[in-house]
Amino acid sequence: MKLSTIILTAASAFTFLLCSCRKESDDILSGNIYTTDGYYNMMNSYPRSYEEMFRTLWVGMNCNYAAWDIETVDWDSVYHVCLPVVRSWDEDIVCGRDTVGTDVMKAFFTEMFSGIRDGHFRVKIWDMIRDVSFSVSPSADRLMQRPDYHSAALWFNEKEYYREILKDSTVAVSDSVSPSVCSSLKKYSDQGFFSSPVQMAVSPDEHMCVMTGVIGGTIPYMRFSSFEFCTSFIQEQSLPKNRRNVSSAYQSWFKNIQHMTFDNSLDGVIVDVRGNSGGLVDDFRYIVGSLVTDSVIEVGKYRRKDGLGRLDFGPAVPMRLPCRNTVHYSVVNRPIVILTDCNSGSMAEITAYCSMLKDNIFTVGECTYGATSMLDNSYEATYSGSFGDREHGPYFVYLPSGLFIPSVGPLLEGTGVEPDFHVPFNQAQFNSTLQDNQLETAVSLIKSGLMD
Repeated sequence: MKLSTIILTAASAFTFLLCSCRKESDDILSGNIYTTDGYYNMMNSYPRSYEEMFRTLWVGMNCNYAAWDIETVDWDSVYHVCLPVVRSWDEDIVCGRDTVGTDVMKAFFTEMFSGIRDGHFRVKIWDMIRDVSFSVSPSADRLMQRPDYHSAALWFNEKEYYREILKDSTVAVSDSVSPSVCSSLKKYSDQGFFSSPVQMAVSPDEHMCVMTGVIGGTIPYMRFSSFEFCTSFIQEQSLPKNRRNVSSAYQSWFKNIQHMTFDNSLDGVIVDVRGNSGGLVDDFRYIVGSLVTDSVIEVGKYRRKDGLGRLDFGPAVPMRLPCRNTVHYSVVNRPIVILTDCNSGSMAEITAYCSMLKDNIFTVGECTYGATSMLDNSYEATYSGSFGDREHGPYFVYLPSGLFIPSVGPLLEGTGVEPDFHVPFNQAQFNSTLQDNQLETAVSLIKSGLMD
């Protein structure tokens, strides 16, 4: 038999094998609890050994991660180096030696995944013997090594101040609350920095906080903790108008922009996404999409997988984000400033990235987090994304469904958006005086005319 015939026959058989078990493969890798045949699959059942857990983790990442081509880590080498280690753990257990503590496991898996570049990636692992869990996040570890690192809790420490705001949308936060953006903005409002009291609102599910005001009578300002306007607007539709706080705060910001654009009193707009970890891509139309003349903005391309193989990538398709579709004034000849910091992630970074696409959009602050890919959890369509059991273990791996490829500039995954004006946050000053040097710099740049 000719060699070409042998190769063709083998390839046909392999193709048939993949096609014949397509659904079963989906069930195993996507983390569905039961397969079509009714048996409990290997990705969710508690493994019988550390080796089994390691193997399923390795295989899951090998098949479900959608950005292997941007990685420098040798994933095959990781397998060969780590496998003997987990086998030794199992041998110790068989011999009655309990040498593998939770700290040892966490150090092991931290090293195993340390090279992963994706900013969203994280894994939660349960210690089967001690019934405790721990999390590993390479991007969070890298973030804390940055010289400009500071905690996002400075901006949005939900447990401490959400209840305060809920009492009154213009509440003066009590002195017992630690320094936060809430108390900082109140101080600026008391000093006349804002031309009217800062309006603060919390979504009905308490997942989102919004703060709006007008600086100096000419610069509408809005800060929000996450991109959940779409969800909040829907939730508030069932509430009386006087309790639609997020809608009211947003409309106040947007209407101020409209009125000032109409009477030519607008100096600029500030969108503050510091400490904002992202959220819904549909919110784009309410932020940047409400300020530009475009009906849609193509921010780049998005590439998903189209097979089980490590490098089975589909084509990169245009990622077009719709803008506001109602008649409104756009901000054309005035600067739009996006305030960013090291904790601005995901959708906050896509918002900041628009500064590379529009001449009148600028970023001020710090380089963003570096997590720009989307999470849509549709494994059957993308062959990628999260797997495992989030609540019960033995592990859960949080992964995006593809790779965002910007229209302009290098990849942002693992690196972030560099600001047009780099202004490190002065945390010591903020803690002692509540003075926000990044906000003040943004206002000074707008008023100086340097951005016009």
